[in-house]
Amino acid sequence: MRILLTLLLTFIPLLPLYPYELTNIILKGHLKKTKESTVLSILKVREGDQIAEPDLKDLEERLIKSGIFVEDRIRLELIPAGSSAADLELYLDEKISFLPLPVLTVREGEIEGGLFLIDSNFLGRGDQLYAGGLFSSKSQFALGQYTKRYIRGSAFDAGVNGAFYNGNNRINDTRGNRVVSYDALECSAGLYVQWSSDIWTLKSAINGRYLNYTDNSEKRALAMEPGVTVSYNGRRFTEFFWDGPLVTGQLSGNKYNDNSLDSFETSLSAFWGISILPRLQINLRTGVTHYTGKSIFSPSVRSIVLPSDIHGNDFITGSLQLLPVLLDFSWGFLALPVSMNAGYFDGISGEDEFFWGPSVSLTLYLKEVALPALAIAYGWNAETETGQFQFSLGFQ
Repeated sequence: MRILLTLLLTFIPLLPLYPYELTNIILKGHLKKTKESTVLSILKVREGDQIAEPDLKDLEERLIKSGIFVEDRIRLELIPAGSSAADLELYLDEKISFLPLPVLTVREGEIEGGLFLIDSNFLGRGDQLYAGGLFSSKSQFALGQYTKRYIRGSAFDAGVNGAFYNGNNRINDTRGNRVVSYDALECSAGLYVQWSSDIWTLKSAINGRYLNYTDNSEKRALAMEPGVTVSYNGRRFTEFFWDGPLVTGQLSGNKYNDNSLDSFETSLSAFWGISILPRLQINLRTGVTHYTGKSIFSPSVRSIVLPSDIHGNDFITGSLQLLPVLLDFSWGFLALPVSMNAGYFDGISGEDEFFWGPSVSLTLYLKEVALPALAIAYGWNAETETGQFQFSLGFQ
């Protein structure tokens, strides 16, 4: 009798781990916009499937990765409907999906502003749509992109995009002195396909571009004549994204072609403690360019400790960032990202420059839309002993 009791006490707690046959999927909460078919496409389970308690964690992760629902309000429960059947009950609250997002950037005395309209749950189908523009005294830029998600309930997404740019551009040296100035008119269009699993995401895209530019430099610094039209063979990139239990990261490869250069660029970002704060992040970006002459289409070398509009034929840059939270609110949090930045580049102005220096930013994040809303940053280049402030509202 004692042996029988011991066996019962041992195995009874394990019984809920055995799979049930799913009889019904019951949606509760505040779903004013999201369609039931969208939720089912995200979950990838149907009535009649086998399901057990351990599966609920994977389903919750899929709902979180969709970006549609408020993460800390997602609830899933299996309710037995017989000895071998169960209903799946979900409680979901939608995030704010439609957002008019003003953008304002002030850097090196130049002001750029605009407005983007973002819908991360277009027509309640989980599709993504955004469009908008940026404007300054020197340029106008507009873009739009539409992404169809969970095509026919699968793990595939597909998207199209287009952009227009018209303005006066410049290329600077490391102290912010202008080396090249040119007017550019550019139109581009592209498409991409993306596949996602519970951990991995693979994205591949191609863009075609039309460009007309005129060189305004006092001394000729480009390989092409003024007024030339450049037709890109294309801009192609492949992107890997992984979401592990402790480390989340992204690896990208970009390839550019036109009639003056062949360029390949890679970038790596990794986050430690993505679900907890403070968070540690590392970024690494490299590029190699083969060209027939100097070209304005060399990749830009970006860092908070460098002036804007610097281009390099070959370069490597990196940063290590710690993101501690100062204040945590129900709607967002105030953080103080602190970074150490460094890099080397072969500039098209003839410079071979090493740079390094710290930066700090006071940044306000919104939880429900997962976007940095406001940032004031300062970066110091220890090599040139120069520093600069940057103020941003909206996209960073």
